[in-house]
Amino acid sequence: MEFKNLVNLDRLLLTGTDITDKTIAAICSLPKLRVLTLGSTDVTDECIDDLSKMTTLRDLNVVRTLITKPGAKRLQKQMPDCEVVYSAR
Repeated sequence: MEFKNLVNLDRLLLTGTDITDKTIAAICSLPKLRVLTLGSTDVTDECIDDLSKMTTLRDLNVVRTLITKPGAKRLQKQMPDCEVVYSAR
């Protein structure tokens, strides 16, 4: 997936898609992204460092992903200005 040309995108809803940890790095290049929904995808704790770089995010949904409860807590700690919504798969 290519995201670099979507510089004005502020919401990205990827629920139920085949997105992976590798794709998250490309999403990090979106300078105005405020809402990211990754529910019901196969992203894991491996993408937490990349997600944490997204300082413009205010709402991150990782419901029913492969991110663990400790991983979700780490995300919230690293992203204090973002509401991280989590529930286990």
